[in-house]
Amino acid sequence: MFVNSIACCIFGGLFIFLFAVRTNSPGFSTWHENVVVGASANLNDTIHHVNNTLIQVCSVKKDGDLRMSLPLVDFSLNSTKLSGTVFTAASTTFVNSKLLLAIVIIVSFNFHAWRVLAQPPTTYEKSKAVHDEHGPDFLRWVEYTLSSPPMIAIICGILYIRNITEIMLMCTLQGALALSGWTIEQLICMIEFEKYYFSNGYITSNAHPHVGKLAVVFGGSVVMHCVIWLNLLTRFFTYEDNFQACALGLTALPSIVGQIVVVQCVLFSLFGLVPLFQILYVIFVDKSSSSFGVAGLAYSILSLISKSVLTFMFVKLITDGNCINTKYGRACL
Repeated sequence: MFVNSIACCIFGGLFIFLFAVRTNSPGFSTWHENVVVGASANLNDTIHHVNNTLIQVCSVKKDGDLRMSLPLVDFSLNSTKLSGTVFTAASTTFVNSKLLLAIVIIVSFNFHAWRVLAQPPTTYEKSKAVHDEHGPDFLRWVEYTLSSPPMIAIICGILYIRNITEIMLMCTLQGALALSGWTIEQLICMIEFEKYYFSNGYITSNAHPHVGKLAVVFGGSVVMHCVIWLNLLTRFFTYEDNFQACALGLTALPSIVGQIVVVQCVLFSLFGLVPLFQILYVIFVDKSSSSFGVAGLAYSILSLISKSVLTFMFVKLITDGNCINTKYGRACL
């Protein structure tokens, strides 16, 4: 109850801080891909001419690939062959990052406020509580499913990712990843129950099916996490490399962009270490005490740190940190 009360105060303060700082248009417009094909030779000539021009702007990569080019797309059907390329088209979707961050804070505040109100004040009544501190917590994963995808969308905006389809896919994958935490907790609970109540503190063959299922679900979660963050980190380092290799008058991304990406990657990754340490504790430590109390505390602390750091760094970015170095000096976007 103490942790939830502190969390309510902090999230309330973050909400006030977010809107107390004056910002101008803290959002971004998006675009989507369009494939254009045709039977005209003029289209192929245009693609070739544009690519030759882009080579003069950006140097070729070490492996010979072009940094910027219009890809030639071929569609063949029987004896007919059409060629084209991929263009971007403006989307009507405008993403308000500040509003998304406010939603993240409100969802987290409501979750912890509900915990405070639903928690019985006396030890005698704890058995009647809506939430059992010594077992899986479904609402925690509902909170993370609602709050973590907007955080990914905000990070995409900070990284200048504007493809709305790509943003939606990564947010959806993050939501599925967060909700899988409930399944992982259920399986850990089954293993813990089997060990302490039926096997006298030992992991027997009866728990092996649960361990196998846990390995599969946890492995799938790791894959989803890697897909999201490898995409984000690869995009960041690619952009950094392009700044150095392209004659566009820019030399580097704002330093705070890299700081936000790296810090959030580390904090999101630490969420995955909690169930890993939890299952290792259940399997190898010979104690009858439940592991869910400590795990729940770790999740709450990580959630609080991750959202607080993102709020402060985001406000820093959109107020005075979104600056880049150019050949003519320092410019702020």
